[in-house]
Amino acid sequence: MTRGLSSEFEDVAGSRQPEVLGDPPRPVSPLPYLPGLDGLRGIAVGLVLVHHFVRPYDFGGNIGVDVFFVLSGFLITTILLGEWSKRSTIRLRRFYIRRAIRLWPPLLLALAALAVPGLLLAPSVSAFVRESVAAGLYLTPVAQLLDGDNEGAWYHTWTLGLEEYFYLLWPAVLLLTLGRRWGWRTLAGLCAAGGMLLLLAKIGLSGVGVDSGAYLRAGALAVGAALAVVMRNRPEWVPPRWWGTGGLALIGVAVLCSTVQTLGVIASLSYLLTAIGSVAVVATVSRRGGGALLTWKPLVATGVVSYELYLWHYPVLQLAAWATDRPIIEVAWWAGPLGIALAVLAYRLLHQRTERWKVRY
Repeated sequence: MTRGLSSEFEDVAGSRQPEVLGDPPRPVSPLPYLPGLDGLRGIAVGLVLVHHFVRPYDFGGNIGVDVFFVLSGFLITTILLGEWSKRSTIRLRRFYIRRAIRLWPPLLLALAALAVPGLLLAPSVSAFVRESVAAGLYLTPVAQLLDGDNEGAWYHTWTLGLEEYFYLLWPAVLLLTLGRRWGWRTLAGLCAAGGMLLLLAKIGLSGVGVDSGAYLRAGALAVGAALAVVMRNRPEWVPPRWWGTGGLALIGVAVLCSTVQTLGVIASLSYLLTAIGSVAVVATVSRRGGGALLTWKPLVATGVVSYELYLWHYPVLQLAAWATDRPIIEVAWWAGPLGIALAVLAYRLLHQRTERWKVRY
């Protein structure tokens, strides 16, 4: 759920294909800033916002998280492969510092700004403190495994935790893999197979009545990584335009499935459909651009601040519900816009500063 496409892809510009991924090296055109990917990110965060705004009623916008996972897997792997092809190594320290600079300050700002209201309004002060600390340390997935899915103000940060674990582990794993000089087809196949197995396991567990295992949705990260490996090593491949349209349609079907059944096989199937649809859209946008919909300026602008929107909207909704003792859907008409305004303000306060900090590395 990160924004800085233009800055992140500086690492990719002017690079060549790595010999360790199979075929002889060939020139690769720099991957520029692609507004269509921010447009897709705008769709994803919009789905998540609506999903939370209408609670306790069901809307399958939670699949927006899986769109984010595919995007993260694709972008991060593209960046890492670009550095490998230029330097025959991956500077892990630099990568981790840049990720921390981009992701941590907005999270800490949101936690700090909402700490006092949370302490005053939360039904359990101790629970609110625990979940805030867990969110700040990206330990929400671990905390929820230990304490159960307590849907507090920072419940939604389980997705941030999963992505952070991916950021921590995947660069080192990829570095080891590239050092073994595996062919790119092998690497892509392993990523795709691993991701699909996780998503299929989620469906299988639901089929036997086990609707936990939400963290298996991290398979979408591996699927996105597989796409990055393929597109990095086959720059001449251009998917047909209907891939993008079909991918968006598949995401729409996934929203419908997740709305009809929030738990169970159909709900779990929606995560698989979203991953496949997102891969099709990302591949098309990367080669052909985003088209009229995904490059629509309001949608792109929404994608630009998607990380901040994701951080702020849910705790503001939850705090409003606690303050009024009403369900979220009854306070969303004013708490939703308030959360969005705070997110935009947070972006404006921090973005230029974090970009300057990143330049130092």
